[in-house]
Amino acid sequence: MSARDSTPNSLTIFYFLQQNIVFSSDINKTEIPPVEKILFLEILRRHYDISNVEEHLKQNPGLLRVLVQSLQKDQELVNLISTSVMSHPSWFIADEGDNLQSYLTHVEEANPGLYRRIIELLSSSPECCVCMESVTDTVFHCGHGTCSTCQGRLERCPLCRDYIQSRTPKEELEAELEAHKRAKEEAAASAAARGEGSKEEDKTPKKIKLQLVANKEEYIRNRIRILANSKNRLRPDNKEELTLISKEYPQDLIRVLGEIQSEEMLTYVAALLFPPITSSPWTVEEERRVAEIAKVLTNPNRLYRFLAVLNGNDPDTSSKVNLKIPRRLRRWIIEILNKMKPEAALNMINSNTIFWKLLFKAIHINEYAKDKKYMNVQIIENALRKKVLSPILEAYAIKSGLNVEDKKIQIITTEGQLNQAFSSKNKEEAIKILLNNRGMLFRNFRRLLAKFDLTKEEIDLIMEKGMEQLAPNQLLDLRHVLENQLILQQAAKGGELLDHPVVMTSKGTLKDDYGAKDRINPDILAYCLDNLLVILLGKMKKIEGVTTLIIDEEADLQLVNKSEYAKTPAWTDKILTRGDRIPIGIDDDLIAYIYWQNTEDGRSVDLDLSVYGLDQYFESETMEWKCDYTNTRGFGGLMLHSGDITDAPDGASEHVVFNIRKLRAQYPNIKYLIISAFSYNNIPFEDMQQSLIGIGKDNKSGKGPMNSETLGVAMLRGNSKINVCACVDLEDSTVEFMNLNIRKEYSGISYHSVASRKGDTDKSVDNFLKWRKFFSQPTHKYIAEHLPLAYDNVIVIDKDRVLLFKKEKGENEMQFLRRFLNREGGIDIASLDDYLKENSKDKFLYVGSKNINLPSNSIVLNKWKPDIGGDIEWISDAYSALAPDALDTEENELIDSLRVVLGEEGIINREGREFRIKKVDANGNCLFNSVLQQVNPGGNVTLLRKEIVAEIIKKSQISQAYKTNIITHIKDDWLSDHKSEIGEVTDEQMLEKYLKIINQDPIEEGDTVDGKKYSNAIFWGGHLELTELALKLGISIGLISSANDSILMIPHEAPQGPNTIYIYYTGSHYNIAQPVEVTADLAGGDIYYHKYLKYKRKYNELKKFKKN
Repeated sequence: MSARDSTPNSLTIFYFLQQNIVFSSDINKTEIPPVEKILFLEILRRHYDISNVEEHLKQNPGLLRVLVQSLQKDQELVNLISTSVMSHPSWFIADEGDNLQSYLTHVEEANPGLYRRIIELLSSSPECCVCMESVTDTVFHCGHGTCSTCQGRLERCPLCRDYIQSRTPKEELEAELEAHKRAKEEAAASAAARGEGSKEEDKTPKKIKLQLVANKEEYIRNRIRILANSKNRLRPDNKEELTLISKEYPQDLIRVLGEIQSEEMLTYVAALLFPPITSSPWTVEEERRVAEIAKVLTNPNRLYRFLAVLNGNDPDTSSKVNLKIPRRLRRWIIEILNKMKPEAALNMINSNTIFWKLLFKAIHINEYAKDKKYMNVQIIENALRKKVLSPILEAYAIKSGLNVEDKKIQIITTEGQLNQAFSSKNKEEAIKILLNNRGMLFRNFRRLLAKFDLTKEEIDLIMEKGMEQLAPNQLLDLRHVLENQLILQQAAKGGELLDHPVVMTSKGTLKDDYGAKDRINPDILAYCLDNLLVILLGKMKKIEGVTTLIIDEEADLQLVNKSEYAKTPAWTDKILTRGDRIPIGIDDDLIAYIYWQNTEDGRSVDLDLSVYGLDQYFESETMEWKCDYTNTRGFGGLMLHSGDITDAPDGASEHVVFNIRKLRAQYPNIKYLIISAFSYNNIPFEDMQQSLIGIGKDNKSGKGPMNSETLGVAMLRGNSKINVCACVDLEDSTVEFMNLNIRKEYSGISYHSVASRKGDTDKSVDNFLKWRKFFSQPTHKYIAEHLPLAYDNVIVIDKDRVLLFKKEKGENEMQFLRRFLNREGGIDIASLDDYLKENSKDKFLYVGSKNINLPSNSIVLNKWKPDIGGDIEWISDAYSALAPDALDTEENELIDSLRVVLGEEGIINREGREFRIKKVDANGNCLFNSVLQQVNPGGNVTLLRKEIVAEIIKKSQISQAYKTNIITHIKDDWLSDHKSEIGEVTDEQMLEKYLKIINQDPIEEGDTVDGKKYSNAIFWGGHLELTELALKLGISIGLISSANDSILMIPHEAPQGPNTIYIYYTGSHYNIAQPVEVTADLAGGDIYYHKYLKYKRKYNELKKFKKN
């Protein structure tokens, strides 16, 4: 155990809070008062199942204190307990006797409020509150209890101090409770049968189980590998994790620096590892680290992001960079720029010309103007400033392939080249550009389909060379976009598409998407959708052990980034996102609110909440349809506003209270309530520590504002000052979360609510609903509906029925998914509970939020549950459940080649063709079986061996030349490998021995010839046998070898044609090689299934292979 692992640190706290783990290598035996230990364990029990870590924490009380003190939700209680313990007489702290009772007496007198909270805490403890060793098994009349040993010496309850009137064994109470529960269930079932009601769901949240991890360093290295392989955007929790790792394990980060997949993460990590720039020289270790960082900053975008992070900003292209650059860093930047190819560098630099001009000035580029060593930098600088090139630089620029006109370099960006290709209708050039940039392909694929009439051959090229490089989430997003395009075109019924197709920026601003107005050939759309599905199928891998997928039809909410959980208040975890719609009660008193907290630098924020009504045409009939701080009794007094709040240093909320039925009765023409927020002092939402929109029940029984029960909240973000937060549909009794920024400014106009800008806002709401219908992101349900590609059994929970879909015999994954999506062939399940009980040993994967009685080892993918265990995070990266073990393409190809060489199944390329390698048993007959199984699958391999040997004997008796030739072959190809077993023999003896051995089937007759035991390998055949097999069977054999890139034809120079079969030789084993031919005749005409087999090779069982 290393020194750095011996004590808890910031990483310990991070992984405890974020990953629910405790490291067994974290040791802190610092003693704390016994009472504090008892209460801290109970605080942990409130939130977690601590059975795996309890003993370790008891032995390391200092670690226990560190972990509990990190729980923000209980920070106040922890501090109160610590303070009260320290205020207790010192003799008590060291006392190991009846210290809890003494402490409770002390606290009851000193702090009655704390006393009540501790009693509540201890009341739910499974351990005896007196001895804290035995389990509570006796319950008193007051509801509290102790173990049977301690209860015998007590007159009063140790918790509430009431005199004990009865002592009942806990098991008797549990039996009585179970009987009561059964009676209640029977009554509910009877009522349901009469249509009177239904069984209530158990809403008790399950506790997260804390895991004890033995090897801290190994765990962190694994986390580094996971982060390095991620291609997703950096989240705040990623940044925090990387920052902590860079301080504790910098060398481990440096080792993977060049392997990081995300540009954003790469530059962020590089900046974290960069040593401080001071007047002191860097150490040898720091110099080495700087050199490693320079190796990865290979283009201007990376350098720009890196400098942004050094200046304390996010690594994105809108961050500001400090241009006051120290001399040591200036020289280092120039060295990096000089290693870049001018053509590639200028394409990127041209997108932010002003910054790079300033940067070149800041690094004092003129100091290197005459140094030929830095000609690349000079070329870039001259191009940016549009300077006339000197003769030397002009010659160098032309040699570098740059476009030079009138002694000046002409720059065109890749984006510009693409736009030029689109405007000039140069289809080939557009495809070429997109295939070289997968990000641009992802963003412009729909545009490409709309602008050009692509052939299926061109689509196939794009799929194989481009789409295969995309991540599962991008493939699924593209399918979602194209499906919506198809729906949009079908809805138009030959007429015009939407006047204003819209896209939503990541921070909530709607923009026109005129590209969506262009129609796409529906046949090509369908072809693309199927091909995207094929590639997605190839990247899928089922979660280990799962037998059945369960999908709740109501799981139609969208993904929420895990980082948003860190920004929400402690009183809720029901985080929603833009486009989510949830039901609300028509008869409930509802509360809608905005909650916010001032900026981190202490600036006060004044947010104003306003609500106004719209009819079905998005018009407001009267000014009565409004409620804000200037009209706190809006809608004729049916909506009450809390009033204006102008500051929120510790968090504050403005809210309105209303009832849908009452509003509809008074104002039947109102269809929508628009809830909006306005930053009165012009501070953007994303500058605030917290800002969210929430809705709940105003029932005084929850933890939300005004003790409301939270139904859902969504974060507000963006640079605007006005946000259309949500839309309540009074007819459907739903609320839709919008987070829609209004960016258009009205100079000279004073307003205090979104209603003051009604025309602009109403249009935005109308456009939002279009976006929601046709262009929003995939939902949990949409993602889950593609998981049947990996699972053979799927259960769907609908409102009125439960259906089971099973993959049928002979049905491939594509056919099963199509049938499932059409909901064809489902089997009704009378009772899901009964089905789960009957299959209690199975492992289920459930996508939904209903409480169903799943077997204990099942996995729940829940909107409200960020982590599902292992390396899969559903909310932060739902798509990882689609491909938990997917690897990058280059590594897949390398590993697949190795698999085939080692005799495993896979697909290889030879002479421009693909061959699927099918494994043949390694039993001494592999050569003969690899041929026989393709020509005559039911043939007898023992008989075939004897026929081939008879043919060799016959020919050798007829032709001496043939006999001499085969003796030479046998000596070189067989005897040389088995001389230790054969011994010294003459040519005639060798030939006789060889024919006897080859004539014998080692499986049928054993490995013994003439009473001598031989190794299995000696019975193998070679080139001689293959030649005779080809001649006898009337075929040609294409021999593919691991040592050769070409195909060797047998007999010599035989043509490849319909009678050709192929086998693969690893160097010690023969397997079948089947050409991958895509024809409509295969698998019931499903050509996509065969494309899937091609893509599947890159992902199937690679994790197992890598481990081996």
